[in-house]
Amino acid sequence: MERNTNPYDLPVGWGHKYNFTRNIYNVKTDPRLTVKAIGDGLTNDKLAIQTAISVAKKAGGGVVFLPEGIYKLLHSGWGAWKWETVWY
Repeated sequence: MERNTNPYDLPVGWGHKYNFTRNIYNVKTDPRLTVKAIGDGLTNDKLAIQTAISVAKKAGGGVVFLPEGIYKLLHSGWGAWKWETVWY
């Protein structure tokens, strides 16, 4: 992919703008996150992962890293996952 391309035509910054050494958010251990994921397959980790996505977005972008585990993502109540997020 060429630099400065946006293959999904999203209105967000693209990978070349990220500082991958500073903006990696480990959902289980990152001290910048107020809610941490467990990844045990029993605990609902939706809030922890959404929190990491929100913190990354507020910081101008980043990588939300989910280490090995089983993440249960149960939706309860109203609300939606953040838009303008690239998952891969």
